[in-house]
Order: sequence, then C-alpha cells, then structure tokens
Amino acid sequence: MSNTRRAYCKEAERFWLWAIMHKGKALSSMSDEDCIEYRDFLADPQPRSRWCGDRGREGWSPLWRPFEGPLSASAQRYAVSILKNLYGLLVDQNYLMGNPWSAVGVPRTSAPKVNAARSFSLAQWAFIERQLKLLASTSANRRLTFGLHLLYASGLRLPEVVSVTVDDPPWVSYPADASDAIETEPMQGWMLRVIGKGQKERKVPLPAEVAGELASYLVSRGLKAHSEYIGNQGAFLLGKASDAAERPRSFN
Repeated sequence: MSNTRRAYCKEAERFWLWAIMHKGKALSSMSDEDCIEYRDFLADPQPRSRWCGDRGREGWSPLWRPFEGPLSASAQRYAVSILKNLYGLLVDQNYLMGNPWSAVGVPRTSAPKVNAARSFSLAQWAFIERQLKLLASTSANRRLTFGLHLLYASGLRLPEVVSVTVDDPPWVSYPADASDAIETEPMQGWMLRVIGKGQKERKVPLPAEVAGELASYLVSRGLKAHSEYIGNQGAFLLGKASDAAERPRSFN
C-alpha cells in the first residue's frame, strides 16, 4: 500500500468512527455543520480516553485509539483536504448529491516556519560522527553509518532512501560548456535516481566521499565494490538489505 493510500484510509477511518460513535450517523448523512464540528474536533479530540492513545498499538488491541493527540494546523489541513477529495469522489460516482466538505475552511498559520527541531547543527552532527566511530564493526552498525551519511548528503525522504538499490546511482558525465572559458573539463560524478511522490523519478547528486563509502559498504556485505557489477543487481542499499551470509541464493 502506498503512503498516499495509507493516509487516505487512515483519515477516512477516523471520520467514519467519529460519525458513528459521536454523531450516530452514516457517512452519507453528514451535514456541513457535522464536518465543521469534526474539523474543530481534530484540534482537540475529546474525551482523550476514548480517542487518543499511544502510537504502535495494533487495530485489534483494546488500547488502540485513532489519534495520538491534537493535530497540528498543517495536519488538520491535510485531513480536511483528504476528506474533501473522498467526498468529491462519492459525488462523482453519484453516491451523494453534494459534498458537505466543500464549504469547510481549514486553519491557516501566519507564516511558514522551519522546523529546526528536525535538523542537526554542525556541532550535533560532529557528535554523531564521533559516536559512529565508537561503534563495533557489525553489519547493523556499518549499515547505520552508511545510512546516516547517505541521508545527510542527499536529503532524501525516508520512503525514498529505503527503496534505493545498487542499480540506482549511475556514473554520469556532462560535456564542458563551450562558452565557459574557465571550466574546460567535463562534469562527472554519481547521480542517485530515486522515485519520489507521485511515482516521479528524480536525480540527486551523490558526493564523491559517500560514493567511495558505498564501495566499502558493499564489500562488507559480501557484494562487489563496483556498484554496476552484474552480481550486485537488485541489491537494496538499506531497505530490505541483507548480508551475504544471510542470502545463500539471492542478493536481495
């Protein structure tokens, strides 16, 4: 299941549970006022004991809850946009006469802000590097080290980086610009191909030091140092990765 489909299923399930348990209505009977009430509910799901719980609980567990807590303004906007689209589909399929979400506004923030809590300072990254060097030389630790270096250098999203295989970083060479009197050498380097949102391919430059680390990382897993070696084909760099001893007949 794709991340987008999973998000749609989650928001649809949340709204369905609220409609049944709180309003005692079917989804087809929800009014504009009901949708506005649910939008406001997302900012503070009450009672907490009924609606909020710890992440990671399985759906069959009596401790499972549809929310972890109040949704942020951006998460509320995302939920409302999903529900608008879902009801729009029901209207298109002639299941409903109108979309009760069409007139529901969403909360706005005053200005976009950078979430500094999700980035490392230079001092923090230096500390991480020191800790990585203290780790024992195990398969898991080598994979952790390479994974962190790859993420730091490329800025890939987690779903992208776990899907990258050895086949994805080809060597590219671009001829020098004839109009540039300074740059006379061709531009060369590794270019990582990844599949991003909407299944669109994009290319991300891979620094030389990370490409060099890739070679030693592959060798540590029992593969060949050259990423384009035919025996390496299909091997995942991080997601689903396994070492030679763990796969007697497969490189995946």
